[in-house]
Amino acid sequence: MFLSPWKKRILSSGSLVSYLRFSSSVWSKNSMNLSMVSLIRSSGTG
Repeated sequence: MFLSPWKKRILSSGSLVSYLRFSSSVWSKNSMNLSMVSLIRSSGTG
């Protein structure tokens, strides 16, 4: 009964860390794709 809040806290923090890692990886991929698209567009127009 005393360990249940600690387990919940550890589980929530673990899921939060995994979610942050996942979102950061997705954001980096999206930013790379956007930069590639902008480079292709600028080179195509120029």
